[in-house]
Amino acid sequence: MHVKEARIHGERELRIHHLAAWRESTLFAPRERELSDLTFEVMVINGWNRANVAFKTAPGSSDKASGFEKASLV
Repeated sequence: MHVKEARIHGERELRIHHLAAWRESTLFAPRERELSDLTFEVMVINGWNRANVAFKTAPGSSDKASGFEKASLV
């Protein structure tokens, strides 16, 4: 679906094929790579959130095992 839309909006075929290697590709500007990296990080966070909902993990339940029991935002 997104590839079809990219083509409609004039995206070059070569750049579409390079998406799998966007970090190493010289076809993307630094700003495009930064935005792709941010998008990837948000996707990873969302994946962890979905897993926590599926397994009904209580917030903070793994803090002690992770060494975060003394961590504070203040």
